[in-house]
Amino acid sequence: MINKSDSSTTLFIVSGAIIILLIILHVFKILSPIENVFIRIFSPIQKYIYLSGNRFSGSIKFFTSIKDLRKENKELNEKVNKLTFENSKLIRLEKENKDLLSQLGLLKKEEFNLVAANVIGQDPNNLIQFINIDKGSSDGIKNNQPVIIANNFLIGRVSEVQSHSAKVILITDARSKVNAQIQGADANGIVKGEHNLGLMMEMIPQDKIIQRGDKVVTSGVGGDMPVGLFIGEVEEVKTTDNELFQTARIKTQADFKSLKIIFVILE
Repeated sequence: MINKSDSSTTLFIVSGAIIILLIILHVFKILSPIENVFIRIFSPIQKYIYLSGNRFSGSIKFFTSIKDLRKENKELNEKVNKLTFENSKLIRLEKENKDLLSQLGLLKKEEFNLVAANVIGQDPNNLIQFINIDKGSSDGIKNNQPVIIANNFLIGRVSEVQSHSAKVILITDARSKVNAQIQGADANGIVKGEHNLGLMMEMIPQDKIIQRGDKVVTSGVGGDMPVGLFIGEVEEVKTTDNELFQTARIKTQADFKSLKIIFVILE
């Protein structure tokens, strides 16, 4: 009986001998005719496998490229959105800067120490006439400081102060009282707000001749307000013979509903 290990050894020796024989025959080119036949037979198959491999590799590269393009497109969209936002912000800041420069050009800024501020809120109910601004005590703002816009028009005074914000009571508020003077008539009085209905000047002596269109400015009486800030002009005069004083309705040229940039007078 043939041992299994002997059979494996014999097979290994025979296989080795065949391999050595094939190598010798290849070296001496004895197998060249047979090899050429095999090359001609298997060349189309080899070519098909090669091309199929290239197509498969190309497909993988194509889908990889699509994935990369999607990623790049997403990144580009994010950059475009970011640049669009920054551009919009720059346009807004440029407009605010132009508005500020325009107003500064109309102010007698050499007379006052001013702080410019943006309006960030307004009374939504019109019950109390006020605005909120984005400057506060850290910017030197204090209670009762006058607030103006271009052409030195008085619009109110600071009423509450936080570190980086403040509330401004407008002169149209019923609680507002400003010592005023009618230019040309040498007449003093007190300008009060009328719940967004306008301004009234009271306590005007009866002997003073007042005319429609006369300019009304701050008188500086009491020392809480600079002299000469514009308030408005006389629109209507109300007088009664048996009264000691006469009153006048004052028309202001300030658009309180469209305030964007204001100036707080520090000194």
